[in-house]
Order: sequence, then C-alpha cells, then structure tokens
Amino acid sequence: MQKLTEERMKEVEKELKIVDNELARSVPTLEQLKKQIDTRAKKIAKLNTKIHQREDELFATFCEAVGVANIREFEEKRLQDAKRATERRLHFSSLKSKLQHQYGSLLVHASTHASMLTDLIGVLRLEYERSRNFTTNVQRKEAALQQAKAALAV
Repeated sequence: MQKLTEERMKEVEKELKIVDNELARSVPTLEQLKKQIDTRAKKIAKLNTKIHQREDELFATFCEAVGVANIREFEEKRLQDAKRATERRLHFSSLKSKLQHQYGSLLVHASTHASMLTDLIGVLRLEYERSRNFTTNVQRKEAALQQAKAALAV
C-alpha cells in the first residue's frame, strides 16, 4: 500500500513539474498579449480622437446652428429625447388602460343603478295606481253613502 502511495506521489510530482513548465512558458506569452492589448487600446483611443476631431470639423456649422458643442452632444440629446418620449408613451398607454378599465367599471355600475331605478319607478307607479284606485273606490263609496243618507232623509 505504501509503495502504491509513493508511486502515486511520484506521478503527481511529475504532473506538477509539467504544469509548472507550461505555466512558465505561458507567462511571457500572457504578458506579451497584455502589452498588445494595451497598444491596440491606445491606437483605438487615438483613432477615436481623430474621428471626433474630423466629425467636429464636418459638423461645426450644424452644431453652431443648433446650439451644441459637437455632434456627439447633439446625438446624445436626441437619444435622451427619444428615451423620454418612449417613457411618456408608455406612461400614457398605461394611464389610458387604467382609464378604460375605470370607464368600463363605471358603465357597469351605471347600468346596474339604471336597472334598479327602473325597477323602483315601476314599483312606485304600481303603488300610485293602487292608491288612486283606492281613492276612487273610497270616493264612490262616500258618494253612495251620501245618496243613501239623502234617500233615508226623504
């Protein structure tokens, strides 16, 4: 068992040496790649500066006419304006949906109340007719009673 463990240790040490050698070889390559990236980033920054200068020359008259320092500022303002417009449209769309929902609810409530009022008016008309019929019957009976009294008095 100990021999097996010693053999495994030797194999692990060999693998470790191989990995160390590969790492030692790749470190300079990694440093070289970092330098290349930095060099390219500097070139890109210089090119961007040149592009911005050329844009500023080309759009100087336009920028002066619209009151901005450079075309990038103009584009940024347009982008912000478009973003605000989109946000407003979204807000108004949401508000419209809420109002439509409220309007629908109000229509349902109004319809329900109108139906209830119609039913109440029907009941009141029926009561009125009953009351009128009752009054008419009372008046007839009073008239008949008066006639009967008059007939008895004669």
